[in-house]
Amino acid sequence: GGWRACVGGDLVLGASSGVPIIGRASVGPSAFVTSEASVRRDATAASTPIDARALLDYSLATPLNDELSAAGGYWTHLSRAVFAFVVPGTNTYLAVGSSGGHRSGVGYKITQDDGTLCGGYCTPEAADNYPYYWAYNMSDLLAVHRGDAQPHEPRPYAHGVLDVPYQRAAGDGGPYLINGATYDERARVLWLALAGADREQGQYANPPLLLAFEFDVDNALAGGSSAVPSGTGG
Repeated sequence: GGWRACVGGDLVLGASSGVPIIGRASVGPSAFVTSEASVRRDATAASTPIDARALLDYSLATPLNDELSAAGGYWTHLSRAVFAFVVPGTNTYLAVGSSGGHRSGVGYKITQDDGTLCGGYCTPEAADNYPYYWAYNMSDLLAVHRGDAQPHEPRPYAHGVLDVPYQRAAGDGGPYLINGATYDERARVLWLALAGADREQGQYANPPLLLAFEFDVDNALAGGSSAVPSGTGG
């Protein structure tokens, strides 16, 4: 029922750039709709492609943001979406991950303002990196499903820094970034993994810290504008 019936599948797969090599990934959040049955069937043979249809997919020729080194856009060379899902009770497809350079831009092998010499892409301001989200209107993805739009045409109706607790102070090594997530549909809890944030295990043992976010969708608008995580984290 719900969006599953509208898009013709019960499972969404995806990935994004932010890992090598950019030309092999979607240069923005992605969404490929399929079914659990198709994954189970097609995954039995390693050479068999999984039957899936693109609702969001940005090639290097048609990226989410035309200039990946500029400040102020949707997506940069440092952006990476690690998880996405339809927020229950809303019209929102929400992708979460990490990004950087939206304030100071992105350089290549530059020296940051804290004296760090980068080996690749990085921000002029060392602190210009953060957990991040991209929120899409499901109606736009449905237009792609109907054939009225291409997978690279939808744009987020909202995007920005995802405010999470347990961050380091400015100048103390930079923020902890999201490197994994999942959604518990029964409990309606979004779990985020904050890379290296558990500093209590010893100097060289810093596993991720798991944060739980609840959604308050009672007042969610039809466009999903209040579907960004606003509950408790801890």
